[in-house]
Amino acid sequence: MSFILAHIFLICFFLIILYVYFGYPVLLWLLTRRSQDVDLFTGDAKPSISLIITAHNEIEVIERKIQNTLALTYPKESFEIIVASDGSDDGMDEAVTRYADMGVRLHRLPKRSGKTPALMGAVAEACGEIFVFSDANAMYEPDALTHLIAPFRDEQVGCVCGKLRYVNPSDTSISDGERMYWDYENRMKEWESRFNSLIGVNGSIYALRRSAYTPLDPDLSDDYGFPLAAYAAGYRVVYQPLAVSREEAPA
Repeated sequence: MSFILAHIFLICFFLIILYVYFGYPVLLWLLTRRSQDVDLFTGDAKPSISLIITAHNEIEVIERKIQNTLALTYPKESFEIIVASDGSDDGMDEAVTRYADMGVRLHRLPKRSGKTPALMGAVAEACGEIFVFSDANAMYEPDALTHLIAPFRDEQVGCVCGKLRYVNPSDTSISDGERMYWDYENRMKEWESRFNSLIGVNGSIYALRRSAYTPLDPDLSDDYGFPLAAYAAGYRVVYQPLAVSREEAPA
């Protein structure tokens, strides 16, 4: 009996893996092959944005991230930058305050509480119509914000996910295996978006409409909690591959 049960378990396990990596993608492709691409809206609307960078002890990259953000092509009068420091004690907070005269604000948690509480604390101080969430090690392409915000012209869109691209420290392409994996992930996001909505977003580059924002349980992951809450409120969660964030691939 135990021999039979073991084989049944192995067969079920294999079928689950087969569905996740082959069945589900094929099903999505069949469901979306005749659907229209999501309208990415290249219009001129420029809503106000609060770009929130959540970080803990990121002294090595925070100034580069701030400079990268200040160099974005989105109109400077239409977005603010808030760094949410999750109990940092490596000098990062002091580095952030040096950019105060450039409009960069620091929201500091006195002790480490986690990414989601730090992020929500910054949201409470934010003024923008749209919240953009990013990480300290995520470097945006110059036009990333413009592309990321464009789909919000559709009032049914509550959350937009950008494209995460991993590179080596030398800014060269990652290995073939890693590239294939991320190509798969990005293709899945594209198909899920075309079918209806994403079920998760890239934590390094995504945006949320203020009216779609719902405070989360502090233990929930923001990159799943916020899009799921937006979807539950009746909004769509879409993928915008033209909005690109780059991160160094893990060693």
